[in-house]
Amino acid sequence: MSNTANDSLDKVSRRNTLTAQQKELLQGIRKLLKARITYRELECSRFLILGYSANHIAKLLKISPRTAEYYINSLKLKCNCDTKWHLSRYLRERLGIVINSALDTTVA
Repeated sequence: MSNTANDSLDKVSRRNTLTAQQKELLQGIRKLLKARITYRELECSRFLILGYSANHIAKLLKISPRTAEYYINSLKLKCNCDTKWHLSRYLRERLGIVINSALDTTVA
């Protein structure tokens, strides 16, 4: 597991203001980190779940579109998914996220 990503999650989980839904989401993220997913791949997965394109993800994360594609392709390999759609669905199921709209996510 990446130390940087793990340290970040530990800092977030120590906050007393987390809701039960947020704590559940953190547990799902920890499961993904055990699969050797890097922090940047995790950041890309956040937006991929919402249906953002690699170009849009690149703009949001201030990286090149090719780098965003690289992270997405790496996620597809690690999660054994063939397409972005399949990867997005896999991540949502793994994290227990329900998409209500393009702007709203909640934990199931």
